[in-house]
Amino acid sequence: MLTLLHDGTFTGRLCAVARALELDQPIQLAVVSDERTGSLLDVEELVVSDETRAGVLLADATRRISGVARRHIFHVMYAERKALDAFLGEYLRLGFRMGAKVDSCNTQSGVRELLAASQRVAAEINRLKCLLRFSRLASGVCWAPVAPLANVILPVAFHFRRRFGAERWGIQDVQRGLAMFWDGRELTAHAGPEYEAVLTQWCPAELAPDEREYRDLWRTFFRSSAIPPRCNPGLPHANMPRYYWKYLTGL
Repeated sequence: MLTLLHDGTFTGRLCAVARALELDQPIQLAVVSDERTGSLLDVEELVVSDETRAGVLLADATRRISGVARRHIFHVMYAERKALDAFLGEYLRLGFRMGAKVDSCNTQSGVRELLAASQRVAAEINRLKCLLRFSRLASGVCWAPVAPLANVILPVAFHFRRRFGAERWGIQDVQRGLAMFWDGRELTAHAGPEYEAVLTQWCPAELAPDEREYRDLWRTFFRSSAIPPRCNPGLPHANMPRYYWKYLTGL
């Protein structure tokens, strides 16, 4: 079987999927740094990461399938599940023949798996838009740590760039060691050594003097607006998964 190797980046994965669409044979995709066990009959091909090639694939998906298909592609990348790359190839191959109707092909296992994963990522993004809580730090920066199941802080940051364009703020993915920072003019992504530098520069441990007062006000509002007879503990559990609770300001 042919194995297409890529560098694991968003662009690299798209280029590998594009190459898979060109070939009419059984194919598996793998990151070039992964440890793999294969037989002597396996053949490997390294796919070079090329932004132009990846852009062409996205444009083709939008033009020949739909704008929704383009969104599915991004959601699959955010999901960080390697198995979805093969499903993405199946989805696009079928979509290039059927157009937007491919989203109705629930009998196809690859399409069904991809759409389910896309829906889960979309739900994660929407929940974070509602549940992300910023705290004002002593540096004047509003900072929001979070630990999402999918790598979704980029689309979430785009949302808050529109909402809070006049503020300086950052969103920290504590599990992946990633941060998005908005300085009032430019949105930048930071990982590795840059991530540590941003935390040191913009995120001192102490809160702004009035931050604790705002938190107390929020708790007071929450308690006073609650109606005890109508308390339904199951509802917040359903709409607000427990792994968000650690980073909610008012709890």
